[in-house]
Amino acid sequence: MKYLPCLLFFLCACNAPPLAEIPPSNTREVHIFLQNFETQMPIGSIKLDIPQKWDTMFTWQHYSCTIPPDETKYRFQPKTYPVFLENGSFWDDITDSVDQLTISHQPNLNPGESDWSYIDRHHQNTKDIFLKYYPGETIDVDTILTIGELRFSILTDIMDEKHPTVATTLVNAVPLRFTFRHVFKHIQPDPATSYRRMIEVLKSLRITSPPPPPRKQG
Repeated sequence: MKYLPCLLFFLCACNAPPLAEIPPSNTREVHIFLQNFETQMPIGSIKLDIPQKWDTMFTWQHYSCTIPPDETKYRFQPKTYPVFLENGSFWDDITDSVDQLTISHQPNLNPGESDWSYIDRHHQNTKDIFLKYYPGETIDVDTILTIGELRFSILTDIMDEKHPTVATTLVNAVPLRFTFRHVFKHIQPDPATSYRRMIEVLKSLRITSPPPPPRKQG
């Protein structure tokens, strides 16, 4: 009988989920309903695990008078940081410190593709635009990753003065961008640590519902 506790522990351990499926204790799960602001039609919904410190979430329509076009945005950040909603020609956050994740998509953009070739073309086209306007500038993060069933184009946006890292994938055939900004006034974060945390968030991404069927005409 003295071996019974060990046996029970072994049986319980066998039923435990793999450690890779258990989110870190300093994260929380969020559920985001993606919606076209103009038509009020849902695009689908996603779940992902984000740091606990991003305890504030807000969404808005970013109207643009130039390129790029309008975007629907969903932002997560600490509540201790000021809220800045870029809109129109106001793009740059004037604060010294930024710690946030912004998920965005263009309301009317659907390339009609669901294969990985779109991501590959997007990656190269974006790089070409960056280097056209900023020749000789170093793109610190420049990679294409396949995580689960999703393919991501991951680039440092050198056209943004805070040089955020932007990951783009397709969700229900709609390009979805994940923009990670980590800039602090006094101490800059370790790039390797920031990249690893970004990958952890992307690994947790789950598409939880498909888009609705198209409306019948007539």
